Formats: sequence, C-alpha cells, structure tokens
Amino acid sequence: MVLINPTPLKGIVLAGCAKANANAGVIVAAQRCGYGSNVRRFIEELQSVCSTMSVEDTGLAELMTEQCQIRELQPVGVVKRGSTGK
Repeated sequence: MVLINPTPLKGIVLAGCAKANANAGVIVAAQRCGYGSNVRRFIEELQSVCSTMSVEDTGLAELMTEQCQIRELQPVGVVKRGSTGK
C-alpha cells in the first residue's frame, strides 16, 4: 500500500520522503510527498530544502534533473487556424 500525504511535506521530512521515493520518478515522488500533480512546486521546495540544509544526494539530484528533462520534453502548444478547404 502506497501512502500519499494529504498535505505537502516540508524540511527534512520532505527530503527524506523524496529520497525514499526517488526510484519511482519525480511525478510519483511529488504525489507521495503531498504535492499531487504540482511537480514544479515539489521541485522548488526540494531545491530550497537541499540548499538550506546543504544536502547533497544523487537520488535527489536525479529527481530535480528529471523534472528539468520533463519540462524540456513538454510539447509546445500549436494554434490551429481555419482550413482553406484545399
């Protein structure tokens, strides 16, 4: 059974939860740490915690790198204009 926190975790608890769920990927880690689908906020909070506490962990760094890659791969919106009927 996987527990998802009802409120976003903060501080060292966030870092611990993120580390424990790093292998599941950034989206799952964000959900399990109480951030739901708000991966951007999750990463921002995690970066803040790691910076404030001088935490350097490869698993956490990989989560943050994965989020950067996801952002780069998101499709750019295309506006479809009316057809010319040809």
